[in-house]
Amino acid sequence: MPQVDIHPGTPAGTDAREVAEALGVDPEQGLSAAEAARRLAEHGPNQLAGGKKESGLQAFLRQYED
Repeated sequence: MPQVDIHPGTPAGTDAREVAEALGVDPEQGLSAAEAARRLAEHGPNQLAGGKKESGLQAFLRQYED
């Protein structure tokens, strides 16, 4: 798979076909099950990293820490 610049100048202005081509996928057919499994193994699941949530009170009090 080609390297893709994940920080393009104007993401909202990028044509969907250009993105699909850069990612090496046919938008009409999508990925085969084998290719999807390969990419999952290589890049991991498409999910945000979990983190500890800070309450509103904690955020407020943090502003007064020295």
